[in-house]
Amino acid sequence: MPSEKLREHLRALSALARRLTRDRDAADDAVQDAMVVSLSQPQPRREPMRWLATVLKNCLRQDARRQQRRRRREAEVVDSDLVGISGFPVSLERRVGDGDRMIHTLK
Repeated sequence: MPSEKLREHLRALSALARRLTRDRDAADDAVQDAMVVSLSQPQPRREPMRWLATVLKNCLRQDARRQQRRRRREAEVVDSDLVGISGFPVSLERRVGDGDRMIHTLK
């Protein structure tokens, strides 16, 4: 693909990514991911911009799923840390347990 045509596609891809993400940094990341993917695959002879747009959208979907899984995992960790066996927050249980051990040691 000629460099001028590639620059034209990159500009159009960046504009599409910014419209879809509404975030300049996320759009730049998505375009970079799309270009990495597109360079590792055979390019179509017809409608390369349409193909690049599809690659970009797939990259955005994958990133959204990745972020969703991460948020879910983080929420599970936070939820499991919030309440201990006694029904009180874990941090409070630890402090009470530490205090009990200190008192027992001092006796």
